[in-house]
Amino acid sequence: TMVTSIRPVIDPKAKNTDSSSMRIVEITRALADHYLRGRKKLYKHIHRAVEHADVLTAGFVRIDWDPLAGEVYDTVEQSLLPEDVPARPSSATAVGPDGTPIPLFDIFCGDVVFDTPDLFDVFWDQSQKSWEQVDEIAVRSVANRYDLMARYPQHAEHIKNAAGYASGAMPYDRLPTPRQSPTTGDSLVEIWTWYHRKTLSVPNGRRIVYINDKTPLEDTSLPFSRLPVVRITGEEILGTSHGFSPVSMIRPIEEMVNKIASAIATNQSAFLIPNILIDSEAGLEASDMSGGLQGLQVQGLR
Repeated sequence: TMVTSIRPVIDPKAKNTDSSSMRIVEITRALADHYLRGRKKLYKHIHRAVEHADVLTAGFVRIDWDPLAGEVYDTVEQSLLPEDVPARPSSATAVGPDGTPIPLFDIFCGDVVFDTPDLFDVFWDQSQKSWEQVDEIAVRSVANRYDLMARYPQHAEHIKNAAGYASGAMPYDRLPTPRQSPTTGDSLVEIWTWYHRKTLSVPNGRRIVYINDKTPLEDTSLPFSRLPVVRITGEEILGTSHGFSPVSMIRPIEEMVNKIASAIATNQSAFLIPNILIDSEAGLEASDMSGGLQGLQVQGLR
């Protein structure tokens, strides 16, 4: 579309002006564009957020860091695994001097992840006068219960007993969707991610991940310099943190078009088959009116 025809790109800058630095900048720009467009589907998320902004007045793209994504960086024994480093059980095996197996864990390089939460899944302080003044944002999403248990084994029991997504734990603020069906609800869990930007009172920022029974799964500092939820909107509503969609301005015109179309359809339905009043002394038969539009001469018709 015209709105998304100009794509955002990463624009690396060289500190030096020599030819080698300039070549590195061009290679970096090409790699970043290929990575974001091909592997991470960033432009697809931006397109979807723009569609949300047209319909719901605002769209969002969330950028987050997944320490368990990417390639395996190292495999270590459990006793050598730092407490603050996320890891997964490795498929590799090791045997101790006495022949007993030693559990190994994979440490990953980590990677950025993108998603597009809609307006009903993003929560912030509505009293703020502009979006730039928002200090904290909570994002609601849905995750597979058993994937979460594998990701957070230390909280597996809490995740196992957490209310399912379709069991009424979620507020009724949206229309039913297939993901709320009883056949899938028990395996899905509502998960929240709360972000607080870096301020004087919270200098390192904060990021908390928890499920619907308030069990915290992660509690770390914010790994970004700003809030990782980007809002896209057509216009700003002055004095508020809300957006406005220009599509809303054509709503009255669309209502009028609908009324006119409805009136035309009603008239056509009521008068599509005409009834013709004929004087009994006109000397016309019903068969004389067949064959389409035609002129008839009669005598005695007053």
